[in-house]
Amino acid sequence: MNINKFLSVIFSILIISCKGQDKEQNKESFNLNNLTLLGVTKTDSVYTVINRCDGGYPVLRFYKNRFYFYIPQEGAYYLTELIEEIENQNYKITTKGYYFLSNEKPIPSKKIWHLRKIDQLLWDFSDEKSQYQFADSISLIKKKITFYNQPCRECWDEEECNKLEPQKKIVETIKLQDSSFNKSIELVKQEFINIELPKLKKTNKLIGGIDILEAYLGDVTNDNIDDIVLFYSLTAKDGNANISAGLNIYKNTGKEMKLIESIIPDFMFYVKKISNNSIYVEKIEYKDTDSRCCPSLKSEVVLKTKFDNDGNKSN
Repeated sequence: MNINKFLSVIFSILIISCKGQDKEQNKESFNLNNLTLLGVTKTDSVYTVINRCDGGYPVLRFYKNRFYFYIPQEGAYYLTELIEEIENQNYKITTKGYYFLSNEKPIPSKKIWHLRKIDQLLWDFSDEKSQYQFADSISLIKKKITFYNQPCRECWDEEECNKLEPQKKIVETIKLQDSSFNKSIELVKQEFINIELPKLKKTNKLIGGIDILEAYLGDVTNDNIDDIVLFYSLTAKDGNANISAGLNIYKNTGKEMKLIESIIPDFMFYVKKISNNSIYVEKIEYKDTDSRCCPSLKSEVVLKTKFDNDGNKSN
């Protein structure tokens, strides 16, 4: 199979979702519907999703009446005929056919699969020939597993990797228009969408799109002039759950908005206010019992900034 064909499919698969579950389906399929599992490998003392440079990473994603199963360079949708829960979270799955792309006619083929939850972290998935180890995608959010991007040059030569890398373009300033923040805010947002977001997607293959993109005004450079703090929250590919959030700080020089810092905390958060040259945020965390959609642990964190009047970091 053509690798590009399968990669285009795998990266369109929903990684994390908390909506759209069909309440009318039976107990067995309800337990699996919208479940997304990521293939993991044990590295040292942790389990890691290894994003191979020649084919991505294994994914098992359940929908109503079908599931998508991908291993690097090969994947397909399988039509479920019967899902039996043999015992608690131990399933026997019978499929009646498969297809590769949504517009293709399914190929009839009967097959038996087994899916078994091993412990709080791991799942075992197997057919008559092979066995695979997976973890729930929410384990990435809860930081119970890690994600590793295999460098391009471990699979391809220098010339090929250079072709794959987008041209680097850094926009450091946004011109003020008629002393109005409105136009500057729009330009800052467009700069993020066109420049910063593609760079973030390159470093984290799970990122799908923007959930929130908001600008906040306040003095963060201690010069009594309002600056722009751009807050962004990003969702997983085709999903609903937030997987990354950050801040871009633009200093107001009077003539332009100059990007002076980008902050990506190691936790999810929302901006509450800017006061006393500090950014107040609400930190969001998951308990082990929380669903994908609804983290329950919230606390206030103050991100203090240390800039001189020129927007340079001060000691």
